[in-house]
Amino acid sequence: MTGTVVVLAKAFPPVLGGVETYSEQVVRAYLRAGCGVVVLTQTEGNSGWGTRSTPDGAFRLWNAGPGGQVTVFRRMLREACSAAKACDGVIGVHSTTWRVGVVADMVFRTVPRVVTVHGREVLNFPPGARPLMRRVFRRAATVLAVSAETRAVALAAVRPKDSARWQVAHNGLTDALRAENSMRTAHDGPVRLLSLCRLVARKNVRNAVEAVASLDEAVRKSIDFRIAGKGPEVETIQHTIDRNGLGGQVRMLGFMADEEVPDLYDWADIFVHPHSHEGADFEGFGIAIADAMAHGCAVIAGRDGGPRDFVFDGETGFLVDGDDVHSIADAIRRMVVDNETRGRIASKGREHALANFSWDLHVGPAVAAFSRGGRNR
Repeated sequence: MTGTVVVLAKAFPPVLGGVETYSEQVVRAYLRAGCGVVVLTQTEGNSGWGTRSTPDGAFRLWNAGPGGQVTVFRRMLREACSAAKACDGVIGVHSTTWRVGVVADMVFRTVPRVVTVHGREVLNFPPGARPLMRRVFRRAATVLAVSAETRAVALAAVRPKDSARWQVAHNGLTDALRAENSMRTAHDGPVRLLSLCRLVARKNVRNAVEAVASLDEAVRKSIDFRIAGKGPEVETIQHTIDRNGLGGQVRMLGFMADEEVPDLYDWADIFVHPHSHEGADFEGFGIAIADAMAHGCAVIAGRDGGPRDFVFDGETGFLVDGDDVHSIADAIRRMVVDNETRGRIASKGREHALANFSWDLHVGPAVAAFSRGGRNR
């Protein structure tokens, strides 16, 4: 497909985070599809225009520079007006969240516009912003929801008259090639458990530690459980480890750099992510869970949110009530003591993740909308 896609991104690397990774992967997918790409965003580094290179090609990026939301919005709106005049052959605009979609809605009115829904951003917004949010979604040619749960939550919040344009488009893997080439070898010694996430209460990592503590001594001592990440729950989790005398079985690793994470997935036998809903916060997709599956980890995940799209209980993983220590403990025990079940689940989970999670598949509905000219409302 020829032409230029303008990507409006809330943030972009080198800033680290989920939406930043998402923005970069979407850009690379459009480059692989044969599109030219222009990005308007706020990130670190020099303000203004520059060229970025990726393994899939180069693109132009405009950085709004430092400032609060109102300041950045004004800068982006002004630059979007200039870009709309200067960019030849704009075939579509992809807003990575509805908030930057306000700019697209105001400036790029004559080309198809696509908006991504990740989850919590449709439940958490400034007072009085709901009409703006609804207008962005109402006028979009296509809305990409990263999971069926995200789509359901967003539809309930937005209440559009036409939901047919709201498509489920799962995220891709963080590094599909690395996952495909990962080599898992048999090892002696304890069964290896890993949790990797932002350590907040709704991830229930503390409950996972309590679950390990509740296991029979023989099972407990056959476990090597490592917890990676940072967040407000760090001290609480460490206290739980110390209180239960689990220093020999459970260890906190702290923050891990992106380049270290694949080796952790390859090390682990079981990935533990017993998340739950907490107010307006929920697991919209669960990219760490999908990545762990792709690397061959047997997954134990919370039964809430987006991961239900791909963690099929007893087939590609185990689903648990993240608020129930006994539920988590039962799943861990089953995975640890039954090598055959653990191997079967890990194999099926890896097969499913590698076959279904692709950034090219994710942008497919957007590419189709841009190719046919789309239809904004």
